[in-house]
Amino acid sequence: SRRIEIGLAVRIGRALAERFARGQAITLSHSSVGRFRVYREQGALLGVAEAGHDGLLHPRRLLATRPDAAQAAEKHQKNL
Repeated sequence: SRRIEIGLAVRIGRALAERFARGQAITLSHSSVGRFRVYREQGALLGVAEAGHDGLLHPRRLLATRPDAAQAAEKHQKNL
């Protein structure tokens, strides 16, 4: 197995996270090009994506998540 270092990271809101988790490309708010670690606003890693010159962040590797676990984590963060 080959390890790939990914230095860029981005946090995205709930609506974009839902689209990203379904494998859909999302609009990137800045002009960086390359591989990104993609996190929910609350900090959970969603996967790895690649940003191209088209301004979109294209999912490349997605992590499996349980919707009920993600919702519980969001509720916990709100209660802190």
